[in-house]
Amino acid sequence: MIFYGVYIRDPDLAFLFDALRFIAQPDALRKAHITVRGPYERRINIDHFNKKSLGDLCIERPGNFFLNRQNTVFLYCEIVGIWDVWNKPDFQGGIVHLTVYDGNDEKTARQIFEALSRFDWKIWTKPTKLMELEKKVINNEVINILEPDFSKSLNRMMGEPIDLSSLRRAGLPERMKYINYLAKRINIGYAFRSSLR
Repeated sequence: MIFYGVYIRDPDLAFLFDALRFIAQPDALRKAHITVRGPYERRINIDHFNKKSLGDLCIERPGNFFLNRQNTVFLYCEIVGIWDVWNKPDFQGGIVHLTVYDGNDEKTARQIFEALSRFDWKIWTKPTKLMELEKKVINNEVINILEPDFSKSLNRMMGEPIDLSSLRRAGLPERMKYINYLAKRINIGYAFRSSLR
């Protein structure tokens, strides 16, 4: 299935969200994105959707839903002009969001939601144009081949060597330390910029 959506245009902020998502759920690398259209069986031409740029993106606040074995933590978002290009048949009146965690472990989801809820958010940034969303990268060896800068950048940002394989095996308390650090860094680093809008 093919989906279309937007990413965060600022590469530094995008990386922080990619890292947050990976550490929250290190079974695969999924670039932080907002799904806008799909699923489609075949690629579609999206050029006419990109004739008018989308406006500002606001990452507003954490949200969640806990249903049986699917536990999801996300960040509510607003994008100026998004409803002009929105087409998700399963979620036509859906929630514009960035997913942080989507799995079957309710305890993990609840702790991540509580950690994210300690911050004010309201982060203003810009989205990319609408584009085909990348498939998730499943294992650490492939991540190192396809995304060689990801592990280097993660190590540099955290100030300590973090082996992706070890992170996958790490318990929730250790991962929560990194999740808290990233949420704080995003909110402190970008709240000031947001106030200048």
